[in-house]
Amino acid sequence: MDKEKNIYWTLFWSMLQISTFTFGGGFVIIGMMRKKFCDELHYVTDDEVLDMTAIAQSSPGALAVNSAIIFCYRIKGIKGACISALATVIPPLLLSVLFHFAMKHFQQIIIFKLLYR
Repeated sequence: MDKEKNIYWTLFWSMLQISTFTFGGGFVIIGMMRKKFCDELHYVTDDEVLDMTAIAQSSPGALAVNSAIIFCYRIKGIKGACISALATVIPPLLLSVLFHFAMKHFQQIIIFKLLYR
């Protein structure tokens, strides 16, 4: 049971890191996921990466989230897909909240009030 928990933690932590530190859109994230899950952890093969990328592209929605769900579904089923989806959306969600509060703060500064009337 510990090994299974370790795999879920690895999926969550890997997707959280990839989503946090990768800029440039879904195709950059796919490259990082390939490096992590194919080259380092050996959870999937190169052919599977190509197939899953094609499926993620043809699905509606954000490519990064789609590919995370498909990759981790292949590795650990529905539970893995849910964990990876959560880990993939946490960083952009936190950044959005941070920007919201920063903009609320900047709205109180006089120079910004004058510039953005």
